[in-house]
Amino acid sequence: MNQEYHLTDVAEPHLHDVLCGRGNNINFHSGNKYFRSLVKSLRLDYVNTAKGDKAYFGKHVVKHIRSLNPPGRFLSQDAKTGRFNDIGDKKALDKTRQALREGAPEIEKKIEIGEIVVPAYACVQTLITQHAKEVYKETFPDDSAPTQFTSNQPTYQSGGQLSVTFLEQSQFNPVQMSDNAPPIPTSYKSSYSMGRHLDQDVPVRAVS
Repeated sequence: MNQEYHLTDVAEPHLHDVLCGRGNNINFHSGNKYFRSLVKSLRLDYVNTAKGDKAYFGKHVVKHIRSLNPPGRFLSQDAKTGRFNDIGDKKALDKTRQALREGAPEIEKKIEIGEIVVPAYACVQTLITQHAKEVYKETFPDDSAPTQFTSNQPTYQSGGQLSVTFLEQSQFNPVQMSDNAPPIPTSYKSSYSMGRHLDQDVPVRAVS
C-alpha cells in the first residue's frame, strides 16, 4: 500500500497534523490536542532548564511530530483556496517555543519558592519520548493506528510531496525517536533551514 503526504495543497489534514490559526475546528483537531498536551507535559522541565539549552525542547518536539506515522505536518489554511500548506520548520519551531513559554513567569516563581519541585532528567529526547508515550495513549485511546514505515528513509518526491510505503498490520510505535524522521525535501531546504539539525541530541543542564 502506497500513501502520499503532500506538504502543499493539502485537501484534508490527517490525525497527526497540527493546524495553525484559531477556532474550535482547530482547537479540537486531534493533532492539535496531542501537540498541546505534549507541550504542557514538558513545560515545567522547559522552564527549569538553563536558558542556553531551552532551544532543544522546541527542536525535538517538532522532530517528534514529524516522526509520527503518518508524519505530522504543521499546516496553515489558505483563505482563498481552503487548502492547507506546511509552514516549514522555522515557523513550526516558533509556534512550539511560544507554546512552551506560556505561563513561564508564574512557574518560575513557584520553582524559586519551592512550591514546585522539578526532577532532573538526562536529555531532552529521552524526556520527550517518556512523556509522549502517555500523552499519545490519552489523545488516541482507540489507537486507530497508522502502520509502520518499512524503510528508515522515507523520501520526498518533487513538488514537496512525501511518498512513504507502509507495511500493513505491522506494529506501530507512535513515539519512536530515531532517524525515521522524514528528511527535509531539497526544494524546501531554504525555507526549512534552522541552522542546526533536528536529529542532534545533547544532555541539558537544569537551572541551579
